[in-house]
Amino acid sequence: MDRRTFLTVATCLAACSETGASNNWLAVDASAADITFVAHDIAPDASVEVKIASADSSAAEVTKAEKVELFINEVACEENPDWFELFNPGTSEVDLTGWTLADVLGDATKRVPFPANSVVPGSGFLMIEVTSEASGFKLGADEELGVYRPDGSKADSVNWNAGDCATGTSFSRIPDGTGAFANTKKQTPDKPNKQ
Repeated sequence: MDRRTFLTVATCLAACSETGASNNWLAVDASAADITFVAHDIAPDASVEVKIASADSSAAEVTKAEKVELFINEVACEENPDWFELFNPGTSEVDLTGWTLADVLGDATKRVPFPANSVVPGSGFLMIEVTSEASGFKLGADEELGVYRPDGSKADSVNWNAGDCATGTSFSRIPDGTGAFANTKKQTPDKPNKQ
């Protein structure tokens, strides 16, 4: 490795550092004229890619991977047990290991992990039961709920008032994922929402 090539590696490392990809490893593909360095962060939903046009180039292009999107899609707050539904608009499944939820949005110490082995299928839904035993809290008639990625950033949140999800009904997005929340007369766990 000559000095010029060594400097391009240093440029890659500096760029990764600037984007916050700590505790990462580098994959180097030197089989082609272009060399691609990929820094993979420990967080499963974060990666940083640095592409250097050639081994002699000192300019690096840094692109942050988009964060995984999940949406709170439906809430049933006066049931036994209470539950809510997540919707995954992406095509790949999302493993909820490291993800957290909370009914107090302003206090990070209140966040609790999702149940083990929770996975939201691609373009699909997952119902999560909320009990005092499993989550340390229940959903109330006048409440809020937040879902957080492994890096601590908020994926989605919702708050509702008394009557928004009375017994036998739910507080749902229509259409799924993108619509505004409204009271729906029919609960549809793990299925598309209907008015």
